[in-house]
Amino acid sequence: MVTNSNHHFNVIFMFAIFSDYGFLGSVETIFQLLLTKLFYPYARLVRFPLYLRGRSHIKFGKGLSFGRSCRIESWPLHSDTLNSIIVIGSNSNFGDRVQISACELIQIGARCLVASNVFITDHDHGDLSKAQLLTCPVERPLRSSPTSIGDDVWIGQGVSILKGCSIGNNSVIGAGSVVTKSFPPFSVIVGNPARAIHSF
Repeated sequence: MVTNSNHHFNVIFMFAIFSDYGFLGSVETIFQLLLTKLFYPYARLVRFPLYLRGRSHIKFGKGLSFGRSCRIESWPLHSDTLNSIIVIGSNSNFGDRVQISACELIQIGARCLVASNVFITDHDHGDLSKAQLLTCPVERPLRSSPTSIGDDVWIGQGVSILKGCSIGNNSVIGAGSVVTKSFPPFSVIVGNPARAIHSF
């Protein structure tokens, strides 16, 4: 039985969709919402396609949303591991074309806001020694170090967060930044390489 309050919520939700997206956009959003509830019932909204690699090593929190063409890939260096190597907290929102790639561990906290074209990784291909540079890049051994992003972090458009970085809770990372080191909570981070321009 549909309660009166639920009915009002549904009407408001449908009005918000139609006013924001127009008719065709609203139809597409409703279709994507139906697919979300079919394939990812605990998510808020997934705009397909969503590319997953190594699903058994990925742990999603509830209430997540993903934009179009996001790519989440986990491939453990130790193939016998049973652990999740990508862990995403509840109620985080990801824009379009976000790529998260892990072979050791990436943790993303709750209620994060991640813009489009963001890249987050926990590994790279080798070091900058002459011996390594004389080797074909795909043949260089992987180096990995866990990457973590705290709760309530806002990550701007086109940010790259590289291996071994830890971003504290409630931080903001400006658009286009390349994060190569760790920052404490409540940091405002910008630049390439990124640096903190303000902290609370």
